[in-house]
Amino acid sequence: MPDSDAYELHPDQTLIPTWCADHFGIDPAVFADHVFWRPVGGRLIRIVARSCRPPDGMGIDSIGMQVMRRPPPRGKPTSVFLQRFAGGATRNAYRLDAQATACFLRRQSVPIEPVDDKRGYAVVSGPDGVLGCGRVDGDTLHSEIPKAWLHG
Repeated sequence: MPDSDAYELHPDQTLIPTWCADHFGIDPAVFADHVFWRPVGGRLIRIVARSCRPPDGMGIDSIGMQVMRRPPPRGKPTSVFLQRFAGGATRNAYRLDAQATACFLRRQSVPIEPVDDKRGYAVVSGPDGVLGCGRVDGDTLHSEIPKAWLHG
C-alpha cells in the first residue's frame, strides 16, 4: 500500500461497492482488485489498484482515480469513474441514441422516461459505451460530465 502522510485507506472498504450495487446494479466483484483511499481526515474518495506500490520514500500528492468528492449517498460519482467501472450497470442506467448523445456531450438536458429512481445520479451510455454521469430529475436527464470536456 502507498506510504503517505497525505492519504489513508478509507475506513469502510465496502461503502462504494455496496452503494454502486444498490444504486447502479454494479456487481461488487468489479472492485475486487481495488482499494479505496481518502486524504487523511478528508471526504474525497479515490480508487487504486490493490497491487499499486509506489517507490519507497516517495511522497504522494495524489493516487489513483477520483470516485467522488464526498461519500454516498450525497456524493456524485465522477464520469471517469463511471466510464471505467459502470459498463455493467443495470439500475439508473440510460442508453442514448446518437442525437441525444450529442446533446448530452454538450451538457444539454435530454428528455427521458425514468427507468428506476425518479431523481438522482445515473450512468449514461451512448452508442459506443459509457459517457459518464447524469442526473435524473423527473423526466429530464441532466448532463454531469465535466465542463472541461466541452470542445470549442
